Amino acid sequence: GYQAVEVGRVLNPESKCGATQFACILQGYKVDPLGYWGGAFQNDDCGRNNVKNPLTGNYSCPLGYSTISSGRVFVESHCGASQFQCLVLTDKPPFAPYGGGFQKTDIGPVSDNR
Repeated sequence: GYQAVEVGRVLNPESKCGATQFACILQGYKVDPLGYWGGAFQNDDCGRNNVKNPLTGNYSCPLGYSTISSGRVFVESHCGASQFQCLVLTDKPPFAPYGGGFQKTDIGPVSDNR
């Protein structure tokens, strides 16, 4: 099965409540054995809501992975933050230990919780 690992922290615009973003990776994996997904991380413009890449333990991609900007969000420090995915840009088959992602608000399900 997959496990949820934290990859981002945001402030939802509708609820004004904090939310944690998760990536789903295969249980027990610290690296993608197929060499496609190398984690994700977030850099807060104010430096207060940075989130480390769970696969590297820092704010970067593993050697050989491309850092791909995946979004700009508003975070609890009331600053912007950049979010990044670490990918190997290749034409490998679509199966990989990365199973997608989701976001969960601190107050539970609300209409903007995707």
